[in-house]
Amino acid sequence: MKISPLANQIPDYPFIRVARISREVERRDGIPVINARIGIPDMEAPASVKKVMSEFILKERSTYGYPIDVHPERGIPELIEAIIEHYHVCHSVTLKPENILVTGWTKEFLHNITRLFDSGSIQIPDPVYPAYEAATILSNHKIERVRTSVENGWLPEFDFSRQDTVAFYFCDPNNPLGSVADMNYYVSLAEIIKENDIIGIFDVLEHIQEEDKILVNLYKALKPEGYLFVAVPALPYLWSYFDEIAFHKRRYNKNEFINKLKNHGFSIIKATYLFMFLLPVMVLKRKVRLGRLSNQPIDLLKQELSLNPILDAIFYQLIRLESRLIPFLSLPLGSSLLILAKKDNDS
Repeated sequence: MKISPLANQIPDYPFIRVARISREVERRDGIPVINARIGIPDMEAPASVKKVMSEFILKERSTYGYPIDVHPERGIPELIEAIIEHYHVCHSVTLKPENILVTGWTKEFLHNITRLFDSGSIQIPDPVYPAYEAATILSNHKIERVRTSVENGWLPEFDFSRQDTVAFYFCDPNNPLGSVADMNYYVSLAEIIKENDIIGIFDVLEHIQEEDKILVNLYKALKPEGYLFVAVPALPYLWSYFDEIAFHKRRYNKNEFINKLKNHGFSIIKATYLFMFLLPVMVLKRKVRLGRLSNQPIDLLKQELSLNPILDAIFYQLIRLESRLIPFLSLPLGSSLLILAKKDNDS
């Protein structure tokens, strides 16, 4: 059997290199090296875990065939339906089953996604999660390493001017450096790409002090007559400990925010509130009930998120109803605001 030459181009995993160095140190210095890396159990599993696992395995048909033999290869139908419902309710996005591919684990997706593109270069930050390198090589692409440095907070300096670039990997927070991209970085990345006819920015603006700067850059990043989806928390009256814990700078008044978007060169296609049926409960918990309970933020948060299972099921159905109404009408009230705007090229 002859192994593909591509396999010889894959760099060693960092764990392999560390293990090699550890053995060399043990031989050279005669001292034991403690393995502190994650992912390799070095203790016996608790009896309670073994008991639960054995109970599952002993159930009828629990180990019958591979998942692909029992369920459609794209995923369990109920899971596909739940994903579609989630994106429709939370993001007003309409997906079809053929838009969704459920994979067994992240590496499977990382390795297969690159096969969707024609042969070319894939930009990979350096250093980065090593699975990106192997995925690029095995899909017969070339690795184009992207510089990171302490000067820019260890964030990749992507350059899309090369004609052979077909994709790029971006891990946030970065693995292994732990660097985190802020809103300014994402805005600059959008400016570089400059090929977007649709941009979505959901539950972000309320965290940024200089929101006008973000809106200016979003306008620049959009193609002519491009669309902007934006979702923000609504109704300043609802301001509470919850916003403070979430590091919000503001909640939005609908008319004021619409005027702000217009002033930045957008025309409004649709503006609607979200979560109208949940609003009474939010007002009750944030303005009435919680005022008489614990003043500790973490306790308030737990109380806010706790809900009777029956009420939870009722509200879920109400939100499903709401998601079906939004395409046809704009809700008059709600805890969040969703706006679809279009870039006005006359601005």
